[in-house]
Amino acid sequence: VLDMPTLPFLILGIGGWQMMRVMTLKIGQELVRERNLARLEPVDTLTIAAAKALELAFSYTTVVAVAMAVVAFSSGDPAPRDLLGVAFYWMLLAVSGFGLGLLLNLCRHYLPGVSLLAVPVFRIGFFFSGVVVVSEQFPERFRDVLIWTPVLHIMQLLRSEYFVQYRSQDAIPAVAGFFALTVLFLGCAAELSRRPRGAAA
Repeated sequence: VLDMPTLPFLILGIGGWQMMRVMTLKIGQELVRERNLARLEPVDTLTIAAAKALELAFSYTTVVAVAMAVVAFSSGDPAPRDLLGVAFYWMLLAVSGFGLGLLLNLCRHYLPGVSLLAVPVFRIGFFFSGVVVVSEQFPERFRDVLIWTPVLHIMQLLRSEYFVQYRSQDAIPAVAGFFALTVLFLGCAAELSRRPRGAAA
């Protein structure tokens, strides 16, 4: 894919997407399952959600890192261009998944059936978020549409930091960072808004 080795390209994209997707869809379910734990005075739902998100992020990071290391060792491909850059954009994917999960949890609170819409949205988003393709593969008129997908910016910047053969022409770091921080802020605010008034004080 634009001179990037196919297997590492797919592992990085699908692994990051799956981590974000599972965080978004599962955090609310985990909070429901752990509602008795949330009754303990020092523990609140935001703490439980953060712990679950860290657990998922660590699991997916470990699996993807091991898979990428094995592929790189066996194929002799060069190491990541910038490991800190890879870690930063991988973290933005995790932060986005955490924030989106908290927002979806608030939607479930008021509209219980909304989770049924989340799965098809992610299925469609899989093809437009830079998971299996990059925007530079498309004609100009399609690229102008694709770059409105904020996750695509994170994915392409992640690959730009990993592969020496690729530097995204469309992805903008400010868009990636703004999206991740915005959904994190809105998600945390949404979860805090669900607390009883006495608990918030």
